[in-house]
Amino acid sequence: MFLNPGEAPELVKEEHTYNAVYCEACKVTHLFRCRIERGFSDSANAACPKCAADLGEIRCDLGSPEYLGSRKGNHSSSSQGIIPTGFKRMR
Repeated sequence: MFLNPGEAPELVKEEHTYNAVYCEACKVTHLFRCRIERGFSDSANAACPKCAADLGEIRCDLGSPEYLGSRKGNHSSSSQGIIPTGFKRMR
């Protein structure tokens, strides 16, 4: 079976981007995953899960950024599209 462009099931179209964002107050880099939908361009504010500081806007087309974990130090220069390692979920 072949599908024409635009007829692919939603699961096939779903993409994610990973954003490593540094919190100056906590000296910690937080990792967020966002859902990306082709044809959309939206953003959401990321907040530090520890101190609630505003970490700025990141691209997140549908929903809000999903917090995945944290790592001490500034690791925000990680390449987008590559899942950074060494992040642990804060309690």
